[in-house]
Amino acid sequence: MSLEVANRPTINSDSNAVRLAERVVEAYERQEEDVYLLPKTGFNVRDQVQQLKRDFIQGKLQGENTADIVDGWLQKTSQDIQGFKVEYLCEGPLFPIVLDYANVDGKKRVVAPLYNGKLLVDTVSPKERKGSVARSVKEVENFLLEAAVGRMAVMTSPDGWSGLTDPQGNKIKYPDAQTYVWQKQEDGSIRGFTVKTDMTLKQNEELLEQLGISKEQLGYRLQDGEWKDQLGIEDRLSTIVESVAYLRPGASIEDIVARIKQIKKSEVAFTDTKGESRTFTEIFQTLKNPQNLWTLDEQTQKLVETFNIYVQRQLRSGYITEEVMENIETALGMTILDLAGRINPSVQTQKLNSAPPQMILSMVQAIGGCNGGGIDSANSGNSGNVIVNGITPRNGEVCVEIRCRRPGCGWKASESDAKEIAEGKLKSCPKEVRDANGKVVLDKNGKPKLCEWKP
Repeated sequence: MSLEVANRPTINSDSNAVRLAERVVEAYERQEEDVYLLPKTGFNVRDQVQQLKRDFIQGKLQGENTADIVDGWLQKTSQDIQGFKVEYLCEGPLFPIVLDYANVDGKKRVVAPLYNGKLLVDTVSPKERKGSVARSVKEVENFLLEAAVGRMAVMTSPDGWSGLTDPQGNKIKYPDAQTYVWQKQEDGSIRGFTVKTDMTLKQNEELLEQLGISKEQLGYRLQDGEWKDQLGIEDRLSTIVESVAYLRPGASIEDIVARIKQIKKSEVAFTDTKGESRTFTEIFQTLKNPQNLWTLDEQTQKLVETFNIYVQRQLRSGYITEEVMENIETALGMTILDLAGRINPSVQTQKLNSAPPQMILSMVQAIGGCNGGGIDSANSGNSGNVIVNGITPRNGEVCVEIRCRRPGCGWKASESDAKEIAEGKLKSCPKEVRDANGKVVLDKNGKPKLCEWKP
C-alpha cells in the first residue's frame, strides 16, 4: 500500500529517534515484542496502529493528502497518549473536553480539534448504554450551537454496565462515575470538563434533581405516597445518561463541582488504585489553570516527538507493510512504557533503559482491575482494562464471564459466585444436573446431583 510522506525537518529528538529504532530491533532479538502490545492495560496498541491503515484507506477514498492523513493520526495518537496518562497512569479527577466549531458539509458542527477535527457525535459509540450516550451527545451539540452566553449543559454517567464489549466479546463496565459539563463562553467558545468521582447511582440522580430534572423524568412513579423505581439497572443507567440538565446563565462549572462535593458530603472525589485520595480541592485548583490537562508536558512532549519522527521514517519508503506496522506497534508500546516508567517513583530510582519492560508493564497492568463478576478467569487471560473512546477517554474494566464448559450445562457465575470463587469457597460448578425430561437427577443419598465440573 503506497504512502507518500513529505520530508520533515530534523529536530532535537533526532538522535532519540535513532535510539528508539535500535531498541525496536533489540526487542525483536530478545523476543519481547509481545510485551509492547501492552496486554491487559487500558491502551490497545494494535488497534491504535491499525487505525493508521484505516485512516489511510478512508482518507485516500476522500482524496486527502497522504502526509495530512499521517499527521492527523499522529496528532490523535499524541492526544490519546496524553489522555491515557491523565486518566489511567495519573488517575486524575478532571479531564478537558476541548471543542470548537467547523463547517462540515455546509453545516456548522461541534468538533474535537485535538482529534483532527472529529465530530463530537462521532466520539461516542451508538452501542453505549443502549444508545443513550449518543442521543444525549447529539442533543448537547444542538444545544451548544444555539445556546446563549453563560448557558450550561450537564450530563452524568454512573459506574457499572456500559453496554459495550471488547474485541473478544467480554463485557466492559465502568469503575467510576463521570459528570460532563459544557458552558458557552462570552466569545462564543465552549468550555468543557469531565469530573471523575465515586458518586453512587443515587447520588448521580440527586445531582440531576438539584439541577431541575424531575423524578418522573428519571423513571420513578408515585405510588401510595412513595416514589417507586420502575426500571431495571440497564434502563436506570440509560435514563440517567439521557436526562441532561440545561441551565440558564449565572452558574459556573465550579458551582457544579461544588454541588457534587456537597452531595457526596466528602472532600474526597474518589480513591485511586494506589489508595490515595483525589480531592475536590485538586479539582478546583486544576480549573484555575486547566491548560496542563491537554498540553503535553516536557517529558511527554519529548517522548511523543521521538515517536513521531520514528513513524515518519518508517513510512518514508512510501509503503505500509506488515513489518512497518509491527515496528510502529513496538515503538508505540515502548513510548507508553517509557512514560509510565518516568511517572512511577519506583522506576525513577533506576536508569529507565535498565528497567525490565515486563516490570513496567506489570506496574501498568496493576492499575484498576476487575472485581465481583470480573474476576480474571484462568481460561481466558482477557481480563484487565481498556480505554473507551468517548466524550473524554474513559477507563473501562474488561470483565471475563466465568462459565461451566461441560457440554449441555450452561451455568454462568453471578457476582456472588465470582466472589466465592475468588475466596476459594466455590471450586466447581454448582448447577443441578437434569435428565432428558428436565427433572433433577438425585445422587445415592437422594440429594440433587450437582454438575461439579472443574476447570
